[in-house]
Amino acid sequence: MTDLPLHRLLQKQIERARTPDGEIETDVLFGLISSAYEETDQDRRRSERSIALMIEEVDQVNAGLETLVAQRTSELKDVGLQLQATIANVDQGIVMTNADGCVVIFNQKFLEFTGLTEMECAVAPRFSTLVDRMLARGEFDPMGEPFKDWVRQHGRNPGLFAFERTRPDGTVLHVQTRSLPDGGEVRTMSDITAIVRRSKELDATKRILELTLENVSQGILKIDPERRIVVFNSRAVELLGLPEGFLECGQTLQSLLNYQIDSGEFANMDQSFIDFIRSGGIADMPQVYERQRPNGVILEIRTLRLPDGAAVRTYTDITEMRNRERALERAQEEYRGLFENSIVGIYRSGIDGQQLRANPALVRMNGYENEAEMVSSVSDIANQWYVDPRRRDEFVTALHREGRISDFVSEVYRHNTREKFWVSEAAWLVRDETGTPVCYEGMVIDATARKKAENEIAHIALHDMLTNLPNRTLFLDTLKSALIENRRGHDIAVLCLDLDRFKDVNDTLGHDCGDILLRLASRRLARAIPVGGMAARFGGDEFAALIPDVRDRDVVMHLARTIVESLSRPYRVRGHRVYVGASIGIAISPSDGTDAHDLLKKADIALYRVKRDGRGTYTFFDEGMTAAILARREIEAELRRAIAHDEFRLFYQPIMDLESDQPNGYEALIRWEHPTKGLLSPAYFIDIAEECGLITQIGEIVLRQACACLARHDDHASVSVNLSPVQFRNHQLAVSVISALANSGLPPTRLVLEITESVLLADDSRTVDVLRQLRSLGVRIALDDFGIGHSSLSYLQKFPFDRIKIDKSFVQNGEDGLMNTAIRRAILGLGNDLDIEIVVEGVETAEQRDMLVYEGCRLVQGYLYGKPQPEGIVFARSAKAERKTASPLQIAV
Repeated sequence: MTDLPLHRLLQKQIERARTPDGEIETDVLFGLISSAYEETDQDRRRSERSIALMIEEVDQVNAGLETLVAQRTSELKDVGLQLQATIANVDQGIVMTNADGCVVIFNQKFLEFTGLTEMECAVAPRFSTLVDRMLARGEFDPMGEPFKDWVRQHGRNPGLFAFERTRPDGTVLHVQTRSLPDGGEVRTMSDITAIVRRSKELDATKRILELTLENVSQGILKIDPERRIVVFNSRAVELLGLPEGFLECGQTLQSLLNYQIDSGEFANMDQSFIDFIRSGGIADMPQVYERQRPNGVILEIRTLRLPDGAAVRTYTDITEMRNRERALERAQEEYRGLFENSIVGIYRSGIDGQQLRANPALVRMNGYENEAEMVSSVSDIANQWYVDPRRRDEFVTALHREGRISDFVSEVYRHNTREKFWVSEAAWLVRDETGTPVCYEGMVIDATARKKAENEIAHIALHDMLTNLPNRTLFLDTLKSALIENRRGHDIAVLCLDLDRFKDVNDTLGHDCGDILLRLASRRLARAIPVGGMAARFGGDEFAALIPDVRDRDVVMHLARTIVESLSRPYRVRGHRVYVGASIGIAISPSDGTDAHDLLKKADIALYRVKRDGRGTYTFFDEGMTAAILARREIEAELRRAIAHDEFRLFYQPIMDLESDQPNGYEALIRWEHPTKGLLSPAYFIDIAEECGLITQIGEIVLRQACACLARHDDHASVSVNLSPVQFRNHQLAVSVISALANSGLPPTRLVLEITESVLLADDSRTVDVLRQLRSLGVRIALDDFGIGHSSLSYLQKFPFDRIKIDKSFVQNGEDGLMNTAIRRAILGLGNDLDIEIVVEGVETAEQRDMLVYEGCRLVQGYLYGKPQPEGIVFARSAKAERKTASPLQIAV
C-alpha cells in the first residue's frame, strides 16, 4: 500500500512508462495506471476500514468526554453554588473586579458596608464609578477631607493595600485589597467596630489603671519571682525618699534595701536588724509591719505574695492616722474632764428611759445629790421629768426618725422641789454594729432665761419698740381675724393716720424729741380707741386703728374727729411747746372690701387724699379716689425703682459767651429714661418726688453725675445744680455735696448750687445758715428765676449770691416788652454794680441775642444755640470748639 497521493502516484507511473529517449509508451502507461488504480482502490478500502475503526474509537472517546464534561460541569455548578452561598453568608463584604475594573462578584454585606444598592452593582459597572457614588453620598465624610482626597486619587485602583475607615453610622471597617492572577482584584470589608471599641475600652482601662497607680495614696512595688522590681509608682519613690529614676534601672528588692541602708534610712534601728536586712532576711519579714523613717514619717508596709512567686508591696503613710489616734486618746482624757466638769448636763440613757450615766451638772440641775441617786431614781422619765409626758414620746419619735435632734425644748420638774423650769436638749441615737439602737446620749442646758427672752422677743416682733403699740404684722393678723368674725354682719372700720408737720419737729428739734412726741401721741391715740379696738404704729409717724362691731358710720366720724382733736392739742417736749396735727383716712368693711390688705390700702388712699387737700381732718374712702391716687402712687413706686436701677440721665444745653461766641458752659437737665414710657421730662415726676421725699436721693444722683461729667470733659467750667427746698430739710446736704466733689475730683470752686426763692421762703434763717456753710466750703451759690417771685431784692441783702439767672420771661417780646426791657437792664446793672454774674435764659432768636449784646449781657442760653442733647453728643461737639474761659454748668431738675 502506498501512502502517496493520487497525483503523485500517477506522476510516478508516467515516469516508469517513459523510454530512455524520453518517449512515453502508451500501453505500458495504461497498464501501469490500471495497476496503480487497483492498488489505490485496495488502499482506499483498507483506509476506509481503518477510518471506520478510528471513527468508532473517536465516538467512544467523545462519549466518554461528554460524560466527563457533564460530570465536571455538575461538580463545578455545585462548587459555584457553594461558593455563592459562602460569599453571601460570610460576615465580610466582598467585591471582585476583573482586569477591566468591572464588578463581577459582590455580596449583601458589601452593599451594607458601602450604602450601594444591588441595582447599582448588578450591571457590571466599573468599581471607580461606585467609588464616585460613595464619595458623592458622603460615605467617606467621617474620615475627613484628606482621606477623601486620597480616595479620589488612589481609591479607584489602589492595588494591594489595607486600611480602616469609619462609616457615617459609626461602623468601623477594615478594608483589604488583593490582586488576582488575571489582573482583577478582590476587596474584603470586615466590621471591626466591636474590636475597635474593645480596644479603646482596653486602652481606657489601661490609662485608668495607670492613672490609678499614679494617684493612689499608697506607694506600690511589684516584684517578680527573681525579686526584680518590675512595676512601681511615683508615690513609692516619694514615700521611700528615692532619687528620681532610681527604680527605672532594673533594681532588685535587695539593691533597693542596700541603697536605703547606705543612705541612712535604717539609722534609727539596731545594727543587728540592719545586718539581717543586708543578708537578705527581708524574705522572712512579716507580711505587715510598721517602721518610722528618719524624717518622722510612719510607714505601714504590707507584702502580698502571689502564687507564681512574685509579690506586691504597698507603702502607706499612716503618720496622720497614728497622730489622730494619739489625739483621740488625749481627746478621751479631755472628754472625761469635760464630762466631769462641764456646766452643761451630759447623759446616757437606755432605750427604755433608764438613766445610765449623768454628769455632775445634770445631777445638780435635776436636784439630786449624786449620779448614783439619779440613776437609781429615774425609771419612768416621761412622768418623772416632763411636765407634759407627751413630750417624751415626741422626743423619742423624732430621735428615731432623724437619728439626731437639737434644741428640743421642754418644760420639766426639778426632783427635790418639783419646781418647773425649761430645758433644751441635744441628743443622738447610738446604734451597735448591726444598726440596732442601744442607747441615747445627749446634753441638757437650762433654757428658762432663754424662754423668757423668747417670749419678750415674740412680743417685740409684734409690737413697735418705741411706743409698745401693735405693729403692722399684729394689726393685719387681728384685722384678718376680725374680718372672719365679721360674717355675723357687723362692720369694721380701718383708720390710717399720719401726724401733720411731724417731720418739721424732727428736723428742728432732733430725733430724740421726735421720739418723745411719737410716744405721747401714741398714748393719746390708744386712749381714744374704744374697748375691743386696736391702735398700731407702722413706722415713722404712720399709725392705724381698727374699730370692730361698727353699727353706724356716724360713730366712726365722731371717733375720727376725737382723734384729730386729741392729737392736735399741744405737746410739751423737753421745754418746747410743740404743735402737730393729724390726718385720717377711713375704709369700712364690707362696703369697701373684705380683704385685710385691700382695706388697709383703701384707708391709705383716703389718707393720701386728706393730705393732698390740706391735712388736719379725715375722710372716707370712695372709688373716685382710686385712679388718680393710685397713679401718683405708681409714679412714686416707679421713682423708687428708677433710683435703684439708675434710670436717670442728664442732657446738656450750651451756655454761650457772647464776647467770644463760643460755648462757655452747659446746663444739664435731668431726664427719666423710663423702661416702657420712654424719656420723661422733670415736669412728669419732680412734684411727686418732692412730696414723697425722694427728691433728696434724686438730687444726690444729679450732684454725682454732674460733677463726674464735668471732671471728665472740662478743666475750667463750673457746674450748677438746682436744690429743692426739700433737700434743705436734710441735715446731710453738706455731706452729700462734699461726697460728690470728693468722688469726682472736682474742686469746690467749680460747683454752683442754684436755689429758687421758694427755698428761702421755706425757712429763711435756717436756709441762709446752710447756704453760708456750703459757701464756706468754696462752693458758689446762685439765685435762679430772679425777678418772678416775691421780694427778690430783699434776698440779695440777706445773702451774697455769686450768680443771678434772669428768667426767660424777661426776654420775650409782647405787651410787657418795654417793662421787661427795663427790668432786664436794671438787673444787668445791679449785677454789674454788685459784681454778681448774670445769665439770661430763653434766648431763641438772633434779634434777642443782638439786643442782649447791646445791653451788655455776656452769658446767655437758649434754643438759638441748640437743644439739650446727651453727654456724648454735646461734649463731642464742644471738644472741637476753642474754650477761652470757664463757664457755669447748670443742672435743672
